[in-house]
Amino acid sequence: MKDKRKICSVLLAGLLVVVLLATAVAGCAKPAPEEPTPPPEEPTPPPAEPEYITVGAILPLSGPISFVGMSWTRGYELYFDKINEEGGVTIGGQTYLFNYIDEDSKMSGDAAGAATRKLIHQDGATFIFGAIIEGATAAIADVASEAGVPHIICSVNIPGHPVDIGPDKPLTARLFISHDTTNTINFDYLLEAYPDVKTVAIVHPDLGYEGMVVDATYVAEQRGLEVVLVKPWDFFTTTDFVPTMTEVLAAEPDAIMCMVTANAPEMMLAARQLGYTGPMWGNIPLGPEVYVLIMGAEAATDIFTNGINLDEPTEIQQEIMDRWAAKYGEPFIGDAVLSWDGAWILVQAMEKAQSVDGEAVMAALDTMTELGDLETCFGPGYMGEGDRFGVNRVLVRPLPITRIMNGVVELIDFRYGSHR
Repeated sequence: MKDKRKICSVLLAGLLVVVLLATAVAGCAKPAPEEPTPPPEEPTPPPAEPEYITVGAILPLSGPISFVGMSWTRGYELYFDKINEEGGVTIGGQTYLFNYIDEDSKMSGDAAGAATRKLIHQDGATFIFGAIIEGATAAIADVASEAGVPHIICSVNIPGHPVDIGPDKPLTARLFISHDTTNTINFDYLLEAYPDVKTVAIVHPDLGYEGMVVDATYVAEQRGLEVVLVKPWDFFTTTDFVPTMTEVLAAEPDAIMCMVTANAPEMMLAARQLGYTGPMWGNIPLGPEVYVLIMGAEAATDIFTNGINLDEPTEIQQEIMDRWAAKYGEPFIGDAVLSWDGAWILVQAMEKAQSVDGEAVMAALDTMTELGDLETCFGPGYMGEGDRFGVNRVLVRPLPITRIMNGVVELIDFRYGSHR
């Protein structure tokens, strides 16, 4: 019994020692360091205010092709509306919005030059789009070049014309196709769809198209076709095409080419009224809906063109049509797709350059020479034709072939054309 008490006493003593040691150690231990108080956060600086880029366009808003100029100006406007709605474009860490202004060229060099001076010196435009007629384009180029402002040619009727791009014009680009690159695909399609055709007449405005006539004749002859008549007509005075087409039909062509003119539907209507039933085509991007509108469904048959089919739009083309309907509430004109493309390519070049400086943007375009370097409303594109013009600042993109039969429009295909 004594032994048990002795064992218990020893155990209690040992336990007491352990407790005393633990208390001593705890008393000697340093307290855990407190977490340092983080410095107050610097307030996030507010985002920089967006800057504005003013872009001007000078197009024929009055006169015989005013509907073309109007549709082009609306295409630019709709694209810049979209960019601004989406918060602008960020270039070099700075956000930019667009201020878009359009002016009427009045199909006159004097009016186009005055409009260019206003846009640059009064409105502060740093990029200028324009125009369609060569005289107006030349006047824009003169003023823009003197001011050091990039000039983006909307279209040239005659590729290689003195107003067109070239190595001597470092601040000029043409974000539009060369019309004569349509010849190869159009003559190929003519023979696919109308294999019995043997002869062709070429009808064109008297605007200096002789070189394009030579190209078209060469392409036709390479495919075994004979050009039986080349008929020019006075662009500035002709309003009635019956006399012109009477002379054309006297040559008895199997098919008629209406070369690079927005008046093609009126010419074709005159031919139908005179009893002509053969195929006809216009090699400009004028929308087929314009042909049907002007010619009527009965006359608009066996017609093809390089305009888009509004009933078979690409996703982007559909967006443009929807925006047009919402903003203007009027029938859509397909030429707006062409100017949307031009504005979109300009922004792509800015993003490539990471600059809004005109020289830097033009230099960036010169490097976008591989298929797919550019997105367009028609599919992948690129800047090219340096072998013809000395600089790669001409748009190359897929070209639609669209057929009209009894007023019904059908997209045949998208094809890449070539010069000869």
